[in-house]
Amino acid sequence: MNSILFGFKGCGKTHFGSLLAKKLKLPFVDTDEQILQLYAEESERKLTIKNLYQLIGEEEFRKLEMRAVARLVGIRNSVIALGGGAVLHPRTLAVLQTMGTLIYLQASLTTLQNRGVTLLAGPIEKFYEERISFYESIPSHCVNVDSMEDNEILTSLCTIVTEGSMAYGC
Repeated sequence: MNSILFGFKGCGKTHFGSLLAKKLKLPFVDTDEQILQLYAEESERKLTIKNLYQLIGEEEFRKLEMRAVARLVGIRNSVIALGGGAVLHPRTLAVLQTMGTLIYLQASLTTLQNRGVTLLAGPIEKFYEERISFYESIPSHCVNVDSMEDNEILTSLCTIVTEGSMAYGC
């Protein structure tokens, strides 16, 4: 079973996903890296996520993201970190729900602002308000990253993965 981390940009999906995979001795997959690899294969151009998003725009980026996620369908027993908007597209979310356990890394707007999170598409406050209720509506395990130290967050993630707790929500 895969453990799939999602949440707002800057909540720690890649950071904690990498730590979790290392601790559990599992492969780690970052979908942003998969998107960049797919784009490079098709265009023979290497870009950053920021530059790619600016170049092709949100709609085309989400299509590329959906294709990158679809390439991961066959992987097993891995930790997967999603981009902040990956769960927004219904088809992508449906695929992800079949691939493993979804874990929402919940961060407050204040935490994200303190981490210096910025968005290309506009003010963080607007996108946070638009996404927070959607993220919270997805059946998933939830780890609030606001008030815990890294080791506590990692312990919570390990508990979810190893015990397979069925309790959802924040």
